[in-house]
Amino acid sequence: QHGIHFMEAYCQAFAHAFQVPVPLVTNRPMLYLSDEEKSWLNQVEEHKKYRGRFWLVCAGRKADFTAKHWGTGNFQRVVNLLRGRVTFVQIGAAEHHHPRLKGVIDLVGQTDQRQLMRLCHHADGVLCGVTYLHHIAAALQKPCVTILGGREPVQWNAYPRCQLLHTGGA
Repeated sequence: QHGIHFMEAYCQAFAHAFQVPVPLVTNRPMLYLSDEEKSWLNQVEEHKKYRGRFWLVCAGRKADFTAKHWGTGNFQRVVNLLRGRVTFVQIGAAEHHHPRLKGVIDLVGQTDQRQLMRLCHHADGVLCGVTYLHHIAAALQKPCVTILGGREPVQWNAYPRCQLLHTGGA
């Protein structure tokens, strides 16, 4: 009921439920890739033969929580505005709603969980809503522009190196 990050709230709830102290020792998720995994080619280079720099974009949504969706047209406008300066790679699970963006490298439905983590490791940054990819970016300490719709306080989703754009509506 007050402005703290979800991870702090989780620690407080756990501590209360089990009557043990649970200090929050980091304010981001932790994710580890082996040196071997980090050295593997990313899917953009391996399957699409693109060797340049790129940002990941997740412009879709799951069917169970549509209020988190910013709108495919909004993501397309960002891609259009940055054309020639930023190469975007669109990702998303095949079973979710991910209309294809124009002018991006399409990897929708083509990565498993671990591949997505490695892809994020190789990316320069991430553009998405509050989603799984937002948390992976935070864990890997990647720059991330996260679109929020005004449902939660900003502190609930804020991680270091993530820029939160609070749109005030979906």
